[in-house]
Amino acid sequence: MLKVIYYPSQYFDEAALAQAFDKAKAYLSATPVGKKTIEVVESAKEQVNLHVTTERDSTFQHPPGSTAFDAYWNPDIRLQLISGQVQSPSVALIHELGHARQCIEKLAWYEERSDGSRYLEIEDDNVVTHEKPVAAALGEPTRDQYQAFRGTQPFVGRRYANLTLVDKVILFG
Repeated sequence: MLKVIYYPSQYFDEAALAQAFDKAKAYLSATPVGKKTIEVVESAKEQVNLHVTTERDSTFQHPPGSTAFDAYWNPDIRLQLISGQVQSPSVALIHELGHARQCIEKLAWYEERSDGSRYLEIEDDNVVTHEKPVAAALGEPTRDQYQAFRGTQPFVGRRYANLTLVDKVILFG
């Protein structure tokens, strides 16, 4: 079960965050892997909390041995790849929901690798299984491994000044 929790900020109210999530969900659901990942998370017996906030980077947290699955998604941040290209915030959302799907479908596998020394196996599997197929189907830049990124990139500057949060969630380049 997916529970979406919105955290309004001084720049974006709950309605803007909800509209951004709805736009990203529709965008990702246009792909077979995106649609299936969202369906798996929404229909799971486990609760996945999706925290939609512009106050932190996108991430996923599952302490081993717990039943907590918390994905954090920032709809106002893009991921810059080492190629110099940039993925949309929506691809970051499918990446984090991909981790939730990993936990739902293969929790023991996930927990065996979450100790630090094998954590990149989780990330690389998620990139190849969830993120890359969705990004490729949407015509967005892709990466073959988790570490093929430079960092996050906020929407700053005049060229983004007139864009709404809903516009930004599918912007890449």
